[in-house]
Amino acid sequence: MDCIFCKIVNKEAPSEIIYEDAEAVIFKDIHPKAPVHFLVVPKQHIVSVASDGSERIIGNLIRVVKKIALEKKVGDYKLVFNVGEEAGQTVPHLHLHFLAGGSELKI
Repeated sequence: MDCIFCKIVNKEAPSEIIYEDAEAVIFKDIHPKAPVHFLVVPKQHIVSVASDGSERIIGNLIRVVKKIALEKKVGDYKLVFNVGEEAGQTVPHLHLHFLAGGSELKI
């Protein structure tokens, strides 16, 4: 499989990983759209929110986001799923964008 997110998960491609557990990885987006822009990616390859069985994985991604926001002391943030190429999903691997602003953030 030639999925860049699978390669990042498997440490076959470079990335600035800020969190990892048994089911998910969080790393900095290489094209940030906000002062803080992370991608929250399940380790299991699944194409998108529209894929069968995505509900459990999405719930886990939200749990991980809440944990990292608390650890990094980020109070206000935006979460975005792009579902499908026409909606802006450029990598066919389910992922959640975590975006936050503010000059006081040092992450």
